[in-house]
Amino acid sequence: MPKVSVIVPVYNCEKYIAECLDSALCQTLSDIEVICINDSSGDSSVSIIEEYMRDDSRIKLIHNECDKGQSYSRNRAIEIAQGEYIQFLDADDYFDSSLVEKMVSAMQRNHADIAICKSRGYDEKAKKEHQLAGALNLELLPEKEVFSKEDVPEYIFQLTAGWAWDKMYRAGFIREKNLRFQGTRVANDELFVDLSLGEAEAIVAVRDELVIHRTNVITSIEYTRERFWHCGYEMLAEEKKELESRGLFPMLKRSFVNRA
Repeated sequence: MPKVSVIVPVYNCEKYIAECLDSALCQTLSDIEVICINDSSGDSSVSIIEEYMRDDSRIKLIHNECDKGQSYSRNRAIEIAQGEYIQFLDADDYFDSSLVEKMVSAMQRNHADIAICKSRGYDEKAKKEHQLAGALNLELLPEKEVFSKEDVPEYIFQLTAGWAWDKMYRAGFIREKNLRFQGTRVANDELFVDLSLGEAEAIVAVRDELVIHRTNVITSIEYTRERFWHCGYEMLAEEKKELESRGLFPMLKRSFVNRA
């Protein structure tokens, strides 16, 4: 069994997938599997992945039957992941070579359910790096190394942005708490992320920039957010319902309202 399962949804990402895979496969801690879920790509993404597979047995390639979307791909990969920990990686992003080692070390040292790292952006149009607003708000973090909602109930959701790719999760925690990604076209990370923050008993922050997230990518789902504005509302309505059913809403109400 690998220590970490890296989950990569794949859809028409031929321009970036090689750099993405290189960053995952060249980690200083190599005990990983990389699960690529192909969601009916029409470009050469699959051919590129298959070429990598000939040289590295750690890669698994799974095909969806039809265009199911990023959330379906991630959920499917969670079901088959063999790693003790799960890390999500978008196909147009890439890791620092020390990410897996540093995140696993923090998780093990603190018996954590979640580790969150710092990240930075890379503007695809301007071809330069930039800060990511709200990625990890260090000024809001508790002073102690490991924490939970009990320590910051009024702003637990303000500690970090609602995306999954800068976080490592204990696989058993995801399954025990029945955490899955929502099927909205955009804004489909936040329900998973916020519920995990609410359910976790031990969260740790790694204060190193370990993920580079591409912005201004025309082919990215993120680029279509304005056309699918209603997804944000649908996500928040479902999140409120889930927080209530899990008994978390009374404690986290203020943080949820501010998130909304």
